[in-house]
Amino acid sequence: MRLKIYSSKTLLFFCISLLFTTITCSQNSYYFNFNTNNGLPSAQCYHTYEDSKGYLWFTTDRGISKYDGNTFYSYLVEDGLANLVNFKFYPDPLKKDAFWVNGFDGSFSYWNGEKFSPFTFNLDLLKLKSKGSWFQIFNIKKNTIYFFEVFAKNKTQCPEIYYKINTTTGKIDSYTFTKDTEVGKNLSSEVLYTLKNCGNETRTSNFLIHSLFDQKGNYWELTREGAFFYEKGDTLISPTTYFKNIPISSLYEDSKGSYWFTSLNNGVFYVPSLVVKKINLHEFSDSFCNLIKNYNDALILSFNEQGKSIIISPEGKIFKIDLYKEDNDTQISKKLNLITTDLEDVLPYSYNQFRITKKHLLVKRGSSFLVNEYLSGKQISSKQYDIKTTNFLKDTHGKLWIGAIDGLYSLTITDSLQLVKEPFLDTEIPIRVNDITQSSEGFWIATLSRGLYFKKETSYNLYQIPSLRNQSIQSLCQENDTTLWIGTNKGLHKVKYNYTNEKPKIKSSEIFTIDDGLPSNFINDMILWNDKLYIATDKGVGYFNPSELIKNAREPKLVIDKIFINGKEVEYKLSYNKLTFNENTITINFTGIIHHKPVHPNYFFRYKVNDSDWNYTNSSSINFNTLPHGIYKISVQCQNNSGNWSVPKTVQFIIPPHFTRHWLFITTLLFIIGFTTIKLIRWRIHIIKKRAKQNIAFKEAQLAVLRNQMNPHFVFNSLNTLQDYIFEGNAIGANDYITSFSSLMRKSLEFSKLESITLQEEIAFIKNYLSLEQQRFQGKFRFEIHQSSSIEGSILIPPLLVQPLVENAIKHAFKKNRSEEGMIEVNYKPLNQDTILIEIVDNGDGFQYKKPPHTSNTHTSLGIEIIQERIRLINEKKGVTIAHLKYLVKSKGTHIQLILPKY
Repeated sequence: MRLKIYSSKTLLFFCISLLFTTITCSQNSYYFNFNTNNGLPSAQCYHTYEDSKGYLWFTTDRGISKYDGNTFYSYLVEDGLANLVNFKFYPDPLKKDAFWVNGFDGSFSYWNGEKFSPFTFNLDLLKLKSKGSWFQIFNIKKNTIYFFEVFAKNKTQCPEIYYKINTTTGKIDSYTFTKDTEVGKNLSSEVLYTLKNCGNETRTSNFLIHSLFDQKGNYWELTREGAFFYEKGDTLISPTTYFKNIPISSLYEDSKGSYWFTSLNNGVFYVPSLVVKKINLHEFSDSFCNLIKNYNDALILSFNEQGKSIIISPEGKIFKIDLYKEDNDTQISKKLNLITTDLEDVLPYSYNQFRITKKHLLVKRGSSFLVNEYLSGKQISSKQYDIKTTNFLKDTHGKLWIGAIDGLYSLTITDSLQLVKEPFLDTEIPIRVNDITQSSEGFWIATLSRGLYFKKETSYNLYQIPSLRNQSIQSLCQENDTTLWIGTNKGLHKVKYNYTNEKPKIKSSEIFTIDDGLPSNFINDMILWNDKLYIATDKGVGYFNPSELIKNAREPKLVIDKIFINGKEVEYKLSYNKLTFNENTITINFTGIIHHKPVHPNYFFRYKVNDSDWNYTNSSSINFNTLPHGIYKISVQCQNNSGNWSVPKTVQFIIPPHFTRHWLFITTLLFIIGFTTIKLIRWRIHIIKKRAKQNIAFKEAQLAVLRNQMNPHFVFNSLNTLQDYIFEGNAIGANDYITSFSSLMRKSLEFSKLESITLQEEIAFIKNYLSLEQQRFQGKFRFEIHQSSSIEGSILIPPLLVQPLVENAIKHAFKKNRSEEGMIEVNYKPLNQDTILIEIVDNGDGFQYKKPPHTSNTHTSLGIEIIQERIRLINEKKGVTIAHLKYLVKSKGTHIQLILPKY
């Protein structure tokens, strides 16, 4: 929260117009005040400490508070403090971010980096101390605390003795104290100064609370009436007073060079820089100042909100005037010792008037401007231009340049006024010109949305300024021919450049914000006056010596606070954390430390996962739900009001895949599946082969059976023939027949056991059979057997398939009462490379294998049926239909074709 600072001299302003006062302008630095409204447990504070993470700690009479730049966190007795009231911090030299504090009752408390705990031997300390006193630590060594007794009624009294206590055993030893006593090398400058100057008279008449030298060598006296500052090398005669009439209890200079003041009744004051001063003007101190300009060495400040202006004379006198009064010019000119004899001496007291020539005055009025012409102090003409202007610049050649909301204009004052719109950024969208300033080589032009341009003659060049966070520029100020100051709504930029080929070349740029002591980041206007740069902001007017304003490396710090996995807090490390596959809901809590609450409108945090784009947020935690397996590197940053990003903090972890997705599991599974598949295929092939073998064996068995069936069939017919010989009494014929029959039967028995026989064996068997049958049926038929010359006799064919067909021809083709001699031909021909064609042709009465439908004849040729079954089994065994039996229709006789495979 921003509070007004009371200056060393009271400023009195009359609230009515035309009244003025001549007081000296009081000066103080800008600061921020933190109290109970901001989260401090109490406005009574005693000491400040900064740990390595960037957290600031404050002791109060109601506990200890930790501050991250945005929120105060309080620690009380129930959080481990030995006493609610504590005074000073003493860092532990052996452990990072650990410290001791001394309590009002004489006790000590210890912060180990994570929590507070009372000192183990506090009861021994309480027995040692006197009434109305406490112990102040002044040095800490390994396992030893050095301390002395402080009395509440006389804090400046020098101690006569000091003590040391062993933090392990609790043993307490006492020693006589002298100024020359050597108690260690770990004394802070603050404690060492107190010991060396204990009991000395102060340099002020105020009630001294503390004195010290800061890191820059400046001397401070902290009193009940404020803080007195003596700059290094000063004679200590005329100090600068800060926080007048406020009891300041301690001063701490942080790692960035900023100052923290604790007070006994107003909380904590944060001063980013002592370089930037503010002008205390009571009701104008924090008001919106929209314009600053100078005239005759006087400074004119225009405050748009109140409709008032402030004049500061070269002697430091301040005058408040009303913009709407007509006679202010004369009265203020007289007070500034100016003689108003003609128009040349009229003071343009407000932002709406601008001197053009001795006779011409430009007056800004509403949405347009006027050019008034005077003669002998009297207005003789006026010309109005309907151009919405923003600023004016009179160059070294007398030409007037006008920045407007729709571009840039030039106005030449001659006998007639010539207004010309410059061809600047000739686009369809009007470009607002917010400010113009002249350099030795041309003009710098600030635009609202297009950034910074440099104009030289008729050329315009756009410049990219590294520190600019957007292209909206409010104001410009040329410090010298190599330095340009740029005011924006997000800070003040210092640009260094030089000229190359008569054109500026940017060398460097840096941004200054409230983190560097500015009253605000919104810079409306600025001007160099008396070697100081004055800036008009929406929070009052500040000024500084441009050479003293040094950019501090105020990078914020980010701390990873907690990590939750599946809703449970876990210990973590910043390097890779190996999780399980189902630990995939991650929450990360973090804190950005910037020393005071961010005020810029941008996001405060950003994070990214691996190499993805940054995600911006104002939340101090990020949550990832059901993350897929993978390697994760989550980087988090925070930024301060200057736009500086902290060093990234990263959390790295690995979420392994479910074991079913692990390459080893998948490889093993694929191996098992492949192995099992191969096994199943092999098993199936084995089964198929086994079944095929079984089937083949079965078929062969069936064939064997069928082949064997041929023997009894043939035997039956032969016995019938032998019976006829016996009935006829032909013993010799029966004997010859029995001899031929027995020879044929031996061959039949041999062939019935074989799957195949040679063609020669087949033909010989058929020839023997036909000869035997010819003997049986004498004079009934004759036969011929033909073998094609293109077929070899060594080929293999199935046995005993032709004999039943020849037998049927003999039995059914030639009747007993037939007069014509029968004829049977058996022809063996090659059909193709895999089959052989066997034809059985007779000239008999014919034979129908298939019975006509609806016939009463029930006789069926058993031999033909056996042949058909054998052909079917042969085809099944081969897996293809290759064997056939065909009866060709003829007008006389029978023609049978038997196609058999070659084995």
